[in-house]
Amino acid sequence: MRWRLPPRDADKIVDPEAMQSEVIDPAVKGTLNVLKACAATKVQKVVVMSSNAAVDVNLDWPQNRLKDESCWSDIELFRKNEVTEF
Repeated sequence: MRWRLPPRDADKIVDPEAMQSEVIDPAVKGTLNVLKACAATKVQKVVVMSSNAAVDVNLDWPQNRLKDESCWSDIELFRKNEVTEF
């Protein structure tokens, strides 16, 4: 099973209610949906992982554009600079 939520630039959301409705609520709802589906199909183990490293390091991404599922970190930049953790 694969589930993705497009990342949000949380520091660009200044309204606390918007933070709740645009970031927190969808993340909680999505995670609960996955866990319920796993429980219904008797999945015994679930691993939840997330990292902004997947989308945060892309020097070609326009600075004024919010990052979404189409913005991936530049793996070659990591390799070139021998970055092994972020």
